[in-house]
Amino acid sequence: MDNTPEHSIARDTWRNGLIVLRSFGKFFGLAGVRLGFVLAERQLLQLLAEQLGPWTIAGPTRVLGQACLLDSLAQQQQIARCAQASARLAQVLTHAGLAPAGGCELFQYLVLEQAAQLHAFMARRGILLRLFAHLGSLRLGLPATDADWQRLVQALDDYRKEQP
Repeated sequence: MDNTPEHSIARDTWRNGLIVLRSFGKFFGLAGVRLGFVLAERQLLQLLAEQLGPWTIAGPTRVLGQACLLDSLAQQQQIARCAQASARLAQVLTHAGLAPAGGCELFQYLVLEQAAQLHAFMARRGILLRLFAHLGSLRLGLPATDADWQRLVQALDDYRKEQP
């Protein structure tokens, strides 16, 4: 919901029994930081606090999370960057003959018979994709740099050339 806050139900957590979990993963670029929080009605929050106890998140991590949440300009910029990169990724995949079956502002999703083969091909080139073998699908995250984009385009081109 970070990329589409207008669809979030976080504003409705005053409702009895509604619990919203929020993490600081990809959107804030903090995938290695163990940070998240709960939004809920006061009574539920109190019950959770009693179960978890104090100090569940380190002080520096709290400061980092607070800074991220308060920086609305950076959030708006990240929303724009992700939307642009996701559209670009969809275009790159389509050009390579791998039109996405879906996706969002953080990734694109492919469904194809040769998902495992493409996964292995890309892994040999140091490009990691998320394989859902039982579904015959892959999830591709957004490349971070121009060099990453070039590597992806080249690898997709090489893969296409190797296909019968």
